[in-house]
Amino acid sequence: DDEAIDVGKSSMQLDVRNTPTDTSASTSSSPTASPSNSSSSSSPTSNTNTNKETKQVNKNAIASITVTAPDRTIPTTTATLQAIGETSNKAGGDEHDQKRDQPPSLSEHSSQQDQLLPPPPPKQAPDRFVRAVKGGDLKEAQSRYEATLKWRAQFSMDTIISKQPHPHFALIKQHYPHYFHLRSHDNKPVYFEKPPQTNLKALRQGGVTLDQLLRHYAMITEFGWQVLERDDEMQGITVIDLQGIRMTDFAGETVDFVRKASAFTGQHYPERAGKVLVVSAPSWFHMIWSIVKPMLDPITLERIQIVKGKPKQIYQALLEIMPSEHIPPEYGGTSMPLGESPEEQKLW
Repeated sequence: DDEAIDVGKSSMQLDVRNTPTDTSASTSSSPTASPSNSSSSSSPTSNTNTNKETKQVNKNAIASITVTAPDRTIPTTTATLQAIGETSNKAGGDEHDQKRDQPPSLSEHSSQQDQLLPPPPPKQAPDRFVRAVKGGDLKEAQSRYEATLKWRAQFSMDTIISKQPHPHFALIKQHYPHYFHLRSHDNKPVYFEKPPQTNLKALRQGGVTLDQLLRHYAMITEFGWQVLERDDEMQGITVIDLQGIRMTDFAGETVDFVRKASAFTGQHYPERAGKVLVVSAPSWFHMIWSIVKPMLDPITLERIQIVKGKPKQIYQALLEIMPSEHIPPEYGGTSMPLGESPEEQKLW
């Protein structure tokens, strides 16, 4: 009994590793790497040359470090690596360089992934499932909870963040604006979304199907509750910005996406919506609302507030939810812009 757009974009498991480096090239190009020098192990000159070669190899190895996420490989910048190297040298010299150059062991990598897994689910239905059913019927709540556990197992929801590839992550983030952004007055995670700015044509051209977009939405939801906030009783706040929406936007795949997203969030994430704030709604929105409203459960409907006013009114509505220093500058606040919050950095 959640919402059409329930709060709730995993910290993708990162794998830092060294790319194999061709050490022979750096050795042969060294002006001191002559056969006579390399064979004189007791010579001070030889030791100096060897140290230079080793440092050159280490630099090459460091420069080839890449960070991989399930869907992309991101080379680190040389300037950043040099800064890391300088800091490491000051802290402990070559010994720290050698440790930094080593990739994480298999046991360490496995441990990092395990930290992203949700805790084992309880056998009895959590309280929010009980609150979500009429009259607090324990038998119905338990049945609904067990159906959710089966759904999670069927679609591997426990590992959707840490162990499953997401080849379209960057493309979807580019053409479907949605962001986790700081916290509310009462410490609820806040999620912003701008549906009218979604470029479905670009997503289709990039190979993203409706099912894959729904899968992405499910991953974002899991990120909210597996990573950002693990308290099972916590609720989230969603801000839906309809600036620029057209009547033609509510047709075809758009309505299909809203309907299907509402179905699984409402069924499997009950009592997660603390508040849904719809801003920049046009004057004719009541016609669209009549289409969307039946897709939502009654409890969620009670938590939806629609703001049709100007920017100042939107800012005041947001101010009731979160402090000004948490409101994005796009809405008159003084925080960092959308997409640059610590939550978003963790998601990427």
